[in-house]
Amino acid sequence: MKLSIIVPVYNVEKYIVKCISSLLDQQTNDYEIIIVNDGTKDKSIDLIKKTFNDSKIAIIEQENQGLSAARNTGVRHSKGEYIWFVDSDDWITEGCVDKLIPILDGHVELVYQSKVYHIIGNKKQLIVRNDFDGELNGVQFMSFKMPLCCAPYYIISRSFWEKNNFSFYEGILHEDNEIMPKVVYTTSKIKCIHIPLYNYSIRSESITHSYNPKRFKSLEIVCNSLFVYLKSHVRKEHTWAFSQSIIPMIYFLLESVHNGNKKEQEEVNSFFSTEKGYMYLLMKYGDWKAKIFSFMVVIRQGHAVEIYRFLRKISK
Repeated sequence: MKLSIIVPVYNVEKYIVKCISSLLDQQTNDYEIIIVNDGTKDKSIDLIKKTFNDSKIAIIEQENQGLSAARNTGVRHSKGEYIWFVDSDDWITEGCVDKLIPILDGHVELVYQSKVYHIIGNKKQLIVRNDFDGELNGVQFMSFKMPLCCAPYYIISRSFWEKNNFSFYEGILHEDNEIMPKVVYTTSKIKCIHIPLYNYSIRSESITHSYNPKRFKSLEIVCNSLFVYLKSHVRKEHTWAFSQSIIPMIYFLLESVHNGNKKEQEEVNSFFSTEKGYMYLLMKYGDWKAKIFSFMVVIRQGHAVEIYRFLRKISK
């Protein structure tokens, strides 16, 4: 079997039928759909069972453990040569699997989608980023400065994933940002598909568009994980390329608390005072704004959030 599409399901009864319908709206049969019921409390699974009767669908049951754990469960149950993580409130384009299968030739470790539809309400916008021809290795791809870290934008060789012992960090938000830079950096062969396959639904209640007290803790974990990986796995001459995946997370961390409560802000201030390596990355590999920020933080220890808020205000 060529492809396993992994769909974690948790409280998405409003969206799940559209998602699964799109996965089945293909001509080829050389793929499977692994649905992981992550302890959903609504009628999502009942709707799937009632609406669809297709041998390509397999439903895996587990107690609620979160998106990362559900994806990891899906990988363990998958049989395809390649895996594709699809979120249950998104959908894919008609016939796209038929166009994708011929590209999955076995030697390519990652297939990257340079064109993705973003759906906001009733508006549909085609987003094009990091388009390229031929094949690149991970470092070459990361040199685009800010590769997308969204896992559904990649189709991944299962043998490559398993050989490198990759898995999603469980129990956090922003899990894609923690694992995908490592996946991209490690690959020796990444290919770009130029047709839009994926429809990414941006909803106002998503974690990136609303306050969540778990968010800044998760971002601390992501920053630390990437920084440790940088020091332990990334060759010195590749530091610039890999740092382009860490620097945005530093900004996300600051953004997550600049209007938050005082305790969170103090914790982030302490985080940047203790972990001075982040300021070095910003100073050496960031843009001019990052250099100004890091310089001011070094001078005024313990005031990172205040400095970020000030620079954010004057740059508007």
